[in-house]
Amino acid sequence: MSKKSIYNKDILKTLADVGVYISNYITGEDLISKEWKSIPRTFNLKDKDKDSFFDFIHTDDRARVKNAIEAIYNGDTNKFHEIYRLEYSKGLYKWIDSFGKTATKTEDGKTEYFVGFDLDISDLKKTEQKLRISIEKEEK
Repeated sequence: MSKKSIYNKDILKTLADVGVYISNYITGEDLISKEWKSIPRTFNLKDKDKDSFFDFIHTDDRARVKNAIEAIYNGDTNKFHEIYRLEYSKGLYKWIDSFGKTATKTEDGKTEYFVGFDLDISDLKKTEQKLRISIEKEEK
């Protein structure tokens, strides 16, 4: 039986490869998934926890997502789940289903490590829209 620590770099890298990300809110260090790295985008991934990141969230979703992230950072809640639109190119958006949980907190109760998972649900949202249009046509 292996006695590798759960904090082994190989294990953490594998988590990042399958869409999991780990953020240290104190040091600003991030272990970012290949999914995030593969999205063509106009923003820098290093900005994902800074105000400029919020500029790339659709205006209809921005305040809600920002408030939820601030609640995590401040230690007001341990769980995060938001669905929002993220601009990856000028005027083009991907739908992101993002969820995660605080792993550790500082002595003053703020989030230290946060582990999350982002899923691109753009295809699902397109299918939902087609279904909605189809239902509306039938009701007429």
